[in-house]
Amino acid sequence: PETVELVELVHETARPYAELRTHRFQEEFVAPMSETFRHALLPEEVDGARALPWFRGIAADGDPVGFVMLALVTETFPHPYLWRFLIDRWHQRRGIGGRVMTMLTEQLRQEGHERLMLSWGQGPGSPELFYRRLGFEPTGNMIDHEFEAALVL
Repeated sequence: PETVELVELVHETARPYAELRTHRFQEEFVAPMSETFRHALLPEEVDGARALPWFRGIAADGDPVGFVMLALVTETFPHPYLWRFLIDRWHQRRGIGGRVMTMLTEQLRQEGHERLMLSWGQGPGSPELFYRRLGFEPTGNMIDHEFEAALVL
């Protein structure tokens, strides 16, 4: 695509993003959009504190193609955490995910953050190779049966 942008979601623009899907073999690694929207609106509690979500739709050439959500820094989260990241099954392998990650990491660097955290599961369809190519390295910690990884910004 010529353009990839992060789009603020509001009631009038959210419906097409709610319909995004990943490939069947990736479903165990990426929550469906209904659960993702629920967590964005009603964040879960981690270590006694609510996560603070920041989320955007991803548009390529103006079309809804993905969704990204971070847990922002709080006393519980010392570094931003890539909580959800989905590129629709029909738009994968077009370079969109890498472009979004570049946009996010540049924004986080400009804000003065030192790391971006995330986690991945193991098995067919795991996003591990995608994140490793971007420079994420395992920390040795496990989060909900997933390997935690960090990208030094």
